[in-house]
Amino acid sequence: VVACCALAGCPAPKTQPRGSVPTATPASVSDNEPPRQATVSSCDTKPSAECAACQSAKQRADPMVLGEGDDVPSQEDTALLTDCCDNDDFAACTYVGLFSKDFNEEARLYKRACAGGHAEGCGLLGHMHKHGEGVLRDLGEAARLFETPCQGGDESSCNGLGDLYKNGDGVPQDDSKA
Repeated sequence: VVACCALAGCPAPKTQPRGSVPTATPASVSDNEPPRQATVSSCDTKPSAECAACQSAKQRADPMVLGEGDDVPSQEDTALLTDCCDNDDFAACTYVGLFSKDFNEEARLYKRACAGGHAEGCGLLGHMHKHGEGVLRDLGEAARLFETPCQGGDESSCNGLGDLYKNGDGVPQDDSKA
């Protein structure tokens, strides 16, 4: 959410107002275990026409994430990306989450992406935990989720993690890590 807003301005408003108490069960990847390393998807081992279609839909969505062109993918691309996510294309789960209009659904999709090893999904879920959007506000969980994407160079996750260390929110205050 925050990364999307930072890159492109936010898509259409979510159905749950920002800052409200979430109504869903809090999402966490799994009892404070670190996110898994990237998993091999079926597209990595057996490329197919379906995999090529997923890749094309993600490429068409990229400019939208960056704030160029349309605000949301077509219904056809959204349905395709949802099918790709359902078939363990974890990057597709992140894309669908970026364009979701419901915080709870967005959190569910980022949790799935993160559990599958997609670092960007972990970072976006971290931002949700940091701000209490679609999940309970949990700064320790946010820090844990930011760690992997930050190590991979994701600036938004590094900024989120740095803020937590700077202020001692959810982690011990540490200016050297801020």
